[in-house]
Amino acid sequence: MILGIWDPNCQGMQLKEDLVRAAPQAYGGRPDLQVKAWANKHMAFCSVPLQIPSLDEASQPFWNADQTIAVIFEGKIHNVAELKSSLGTGARFRTACSGEVLAHLYERFGESFLGRVNDKFSFALCDLRTEKHLLGMDHLGIEPMFYFRDGKRLVFGLSFNGLLCPGWV
Repeated sequence: MILGIWDPNCQGMQLKEDLVRAAPQAYGGRPDLQVKAWANKHMAFCSVPLQIPSLDEASQPFWNADQTIAVIFEGKIHNVAELKSSLGTGARFRTACSGEVLAHLYERFGESFLGRVNDKFSFALCDLRTEKHLLGMDHLGIEPMFYFRDGKRLVFGLSFNGLLCPGWV
């Protein structure tokens, strides 16, 4: 599960604390969730492993080699071997999770990388060099990404209820 917020009027560490408190309520009121959160200047996001054997899960966020691109991911990418091959030997992978390839693809191909990826997934990406934030999902919307933007902040997550629970929307 993914939940995140970007707010230029708040510090990332405060947003991270808010996310860690909100995630259990946002995702079914389960206090036992293993929330993994990350923050930078004005953005924070978290992932909550679902612990479903058929999903592709690992500790997140995923990073490119110089840790300037962070990605959180939900789903599975079936053409990951082909994608890794297209990157050559320069990309280093730390996990077996298919979502890790997204940081490297974005670094190499920019926003056009998404046209290369096949299957069901959603992700949030933060480029620390350009301070660009990118949300994405598979072409059919099998793994949807919901978001709310009000001019002050951007809130996003895989669950519509996840956006409502923390009171940001």
